[in-house]
Amino acid sequence: MTTKASLLTQLKFELFESDYGGMWTPDYLTRKLNEAQYRFCEDTGLFVDRATYAVNVAAGTQDYPLDPKIIRVLDARISGSSCPLMQLSYEEFVAYVADDTTYVGTPTVFTTEAAMGTFSVPTPSADVTIRLRVHRYALHEIDDTHGSETPAQFDRALIHYAAAEALLKHDAELSDPVRSAEHRSIYREEVIRARQYVNNVMGTHLAVEVNPSYVV
Repeated sequence: MTTKASLLTQLKFELFESDYGGMWTPDYLTRKLNEAQYRFCEDTGLFVDRATYAVNVAAGTQDYPLDPKIIRVLDARISGSSCPLMQLSYEEFVAYVADDTTYVGTPTVFTTEAAMGTFSVPTPSADVTIRLRVHRYALHEIDDTHGSETPAQFDRALIHYAAAEALLKHDAELSDPVRSAEHRSIYREEVIRARQYVNNVMGTHLAVEVNPSYVV
């Protein structure tokens, strides 16, 4: 974990700012660092969490809200079972439950609906807990109490994303699209490196695409 103060110092260095003033306030730069951490989680799938999230399924209820920190559900298992439920597309799931049947026993399939942020199973006849393995965002924003959750070796990604945004979106007379593009390119390199880290070190093959705004 890298502290907010350390990240701001590195970011100001990239922006050629002093600690005592400049075009961007610390609050503004902190917002950009949080945007960077948020985007980096989406672009890399860095946080694979199999311990934090569960859905307490209740008899007669099909749909459940997902925690907003969850980017994508990778798999789901009945608590105590090693066998994953089959994940269906939303369209497949709708067809599967079209007869509006209440299924006896525990669920064997599930789906998620990203726009609604829901986790769904065929309407069950019994209560059960389903454990989730997910890609997620950082659990906390970068602030005076919490530093970045991303590993320190990827601080560079946060710094260059935030620098690119600051240089591009500042007052038009002071913006620098050329330098912003340079920082974007470095961020893109760091995304590729992070995905390799996840694949090689954590043993998880990902199909996560870089955000289109960072593809040239």
